[in-house]
Amino acid sequence: MHTAVAVGQTDQERAAARSLATEGINAFNAGKNAEALDKLERAYQLASIPTIGLWSARALEKSGKLVEANERLIAVSRYKITHDDAGVFAQAKNDAEQLQDAIAPRIRQLKIDLVHADGLELTVDLDGTVLKNALLGVSFQVNPGKHLVTARAGSRQVQ
Repeated sequence: MHTAVAVGQTDQERAAARSLATEGINAFNAGKNAEALDKLERAYQLASIPTIGLWSARALEKSGKLVEANERLIAVSRYKITHDDAGVFAQAKNDAEQLQDAIAPRIRQLKIDLVHADGLELTVDLDGTVLKNALLGVSFQVNPGKHLVTARAGSRQVQ
């Protein structure tokens, strides 16, 4: 695997990213997706390069995290390739664009409209995570599957 030198990245971090990525790819190919996702995500944190990003997106997709996979693929497609990086990074960018074309139509949209909520101080959660108010009343991407929306105002709660 080819790794670019990131500003401030140590040799130890590059070596760890390479090792984690290799272990993650092997786990992915062996069908051990939870292990693959963990290792590839950590590798990507250490070296945000197209090859690792593509494999990480594949593991995210296999985990049903299509929104996260799509965002990772967008990041890979925006990576600036230098002349020295041209081979494998260019191929990873191309593969990422093709995978994104396949994933994007599978991502669902959710819109949460609150009725009779004017003047109330509300907290709205989606699957246990508090949503920012900016997401209320507009469509946003969610992963496929069932979701739980909870709205709270004081001691009252609606699901």
